[in-house]
Amino acid sequence: STSSTKGSQTYAGGVGIAKNLFVGGVFGGKKNVLASSGNTTITEAMSGATFLVDAVAVAFALPAITSANIGMSFDFVTTVASTSSQSITAQAGDLMTGGINLIDDTAAYTAPQNVIKKPATTFLICDMNGTTTGGKIGTRLRFTAISATAWFVEGVAFGSGVLATPFS
Repeated sequence: STSSTKGSQTYAGGVGIAKNLFVGGVFGGKKNVLASSGNTTITEAMSGATFLVDAVAVAFALPAITSANIGMSFDFVTTVASTSSQSITAQAGDLMTGGINLIDDTAAYTAPQNVIKKPATTFLICDMNGTTTGGKIGTRLRFTAISATAWFVEGVAFGSGVLATPFS
């Protein structure tokens, strides 16, 4: 098949698959890319989407993790220059783990910094400021629910100055 309306079998209402699915050809789905439109409360149904961090000051609230939605993931890509808060917050009890590569992308320092910043096991917030805690244009972070109480954070954040952790 080359579309959702052609092929030997088509389904208008979706398909539930209890076991593994093997695809022998090209998988033709594409991700949703969603503008932030200011502060955004993310839902489980948005899993797999890429969110544009495209406002000067913006806050994203991740959905609560349950045993039924482990595996959901969300990408965040910064597309606007900002020195205001760009935050991604987990729900109470859903803590962050993993780590990001934070890179100083300015020529102001003779030895550009490239440091790994990882959240402590008690952190709920990733708050970038467009400078020392990252969030400059080109920043890309992924949050994946890996248990009923943990988000795995990975990606690259660009910042400037003496780099500091964006996690709290």
